[in-house]
Amino acid sequence: SFCPDSDLIRPHRPVNPAAASRSHQELHKELQRLSQEGKTELQRALEKRKWEQRMKASRDQEEAKKSTSPLHQELLKRHQRLENVLSSHCYCCFQFLKLRQIKQRQLLSIDI
Repeated sequence: SFCPDSDLIRPHRPVNPAAASRSHQELHKELQRLSQEGKTELQRALEKRKWEQRMKASRDQEEAKKSTSPLHQELLKRHQRLENVLSSHCYCCFQFLKLRQIKQRQLLSIDI
């Protein structure tokens, strides 16, 4: 049925471009090597992500501690001054009410 001498084109399997590419082969070899070492690529990626997040968080905390902007510093000072004024005002009000109560008692004791 099939003659090798004839001018017909012989069928052949098409080439898989992904498997034929050099980068795909290198990636496949690396995946095989990593899977033999124990941890899967997903586990490694997750561990790397967690580590990077922890490092970023610690860097952000350090940066926030040591480099506060002048505006932020001024706002903190104003906030502290306002709290001091309010607390002294409350103390004065408390003293006023206390003295008023004492005075009322004295007036009541005199009337009796």
